[in-house]
Amino acid sequence: MLEREDWFAWFPVAAADRFGRKRVAWLQTVTRERPAFFVLGQSGANGAGPWRYYVTT
Repeated sequence: MLEREDWFAWFPVAAADRFGRKRVAWLQTVTRERPAFFVLGQSGANGAGPWRYYVTT
């Protein structure tokens, strides 16, 4: 699904809502300014890690 990974970042989904909202707003700004795809998923083996946003162009 994600073909290019030359520019990517993981952003942890914070437990506090205020941090979560800031992360989402930042991702929305990035996708408006430069084409990008972002998905919410789990890192680590078999997706056992914490939930994070994966951003890639």
